[in-house]
Amino acid sequence: MDGEQLRRALGPVIEQLVTPALVVDLDALDHNIAAMIERVGEPARWRPHLKTGKQRVVVDALLAAGVRAFKVATLDELALVAEAKPPAAVAKPPAVVAKPPAVVAKPPAVVAKPPTVVAKPPAVVAKPPAVAVCLAFPLQRAALAGALAMAKAAPQLRLELLADSPE
Repeated sequence: MDGEQLRRALGPVIEQLVTPALVVDLDALDHNIAAMIERVGEPARWRPHLKTGKQRVVVDALLAAGVRAFKVATLDELALVAEAKPPAAVAKPPAVVAKPPAVVAKPPAVVAKPPTVVAKPPAVVAKPPAVAVCLAFPLQRAALAGALAMAKAAPQLRLELLADSPE
């Protein structure tokens, strides 16, 4: 986005912006996420660090692209992931094949028709996919308690500690 495009896009709100202000080009964000996923091969192989994009829109775009692992350096960054709602996993109901009961033949003059069997597939509840968050900061007791409280409130989170963390 060049300067003129930016001025046109921000025109209606330019006077209300408090500077410095972060402006995110959503098309560029989506393009860059797709390019990175293409480079690493699949979303599961990428663990972006949230200190470079501490914005809800960035976290939501990463989750929408299938990224399920993040690295954070502060409790605020952890809160961004904890509050995000990853798209639900698409669950297919299992195939149900119902065989009609065996029919015993009656005398040749009577032909028995098997009853129609309609089987309803069991309800499938898709739970949100897990989101792994690597805590990459030294955790003192209070910070650890805060991280654990956030994880308890957001069951989709799976907390991990960086290997060089003192804990």
